[in-house]
Amino acid sequence: MVQLSGFVASRASIDRAVKLAKAVKGVTSVKNDMIVKGTQ
Repeated sequence: MVQLSGFVASRASIDRAVKLAKAVKGVTSVKNDMIVKGTQ
C-alpha cells in the first residue's frame, strides 16, 4: 500500500501521481490524501 499526501496545484497532478504510484511493481493499493492547493 502507498499513501500519497500533500498539496498540489491541480486535480491533474493528483491523477498523475496516483497513476504513477499504481504502476510501481508491488503496489497493490494507493491511499490518496492529496489536496489541491487553494481549495481548502
